[in-house]
Amino acid sequence: MLRSSDTRAQSDSDKWHKYSGRNILPMWIADTEFLAAPAILDALQERLEHGVFGYGHRRQRFLDAIKKHCHDQYSWHIEDDWIQPLTGVVPGLNFSRAVAQLRGKNQAVMVEPVYPHLRKHPALLPG
Repeated sequence: MLRSSDTRAQSDSDKWHKYSGRNILPMWIADTEFLAAPAILDALQERLEHGVFGYGHRRQRFLDAIKKHCHDQYSWHIEDDWIQPLTGVVPGLNFSRAVAQLRGKNQAVMVEPVYPHLRKHPALLPG
């Protein structure tokens, strides 16, 4: 359940600003507006206290967790080099577009309704 204290209504959130003062509860796609788990907050706090930021490398435990999840949920056996961490959905779309383009694929099928960025995705492919 989303408690009012968990929202970003009083922060710099675009969705809450857009509908401010109206009797609308904005429920955008892919929004994760809930309190993060304590383990996540602890890991972030540890990184903040270190004080030096930059790019890291893929840790084996990260790769192992993904492989375990894929095995447990889907019975997939995957290799480390098959895993490509991404920063979000849209970068993932661009990555998949680039892979499709390299493989000579320029067609896509999708069913509506769909996430708006997916609708734009095929237009980026060479025609």
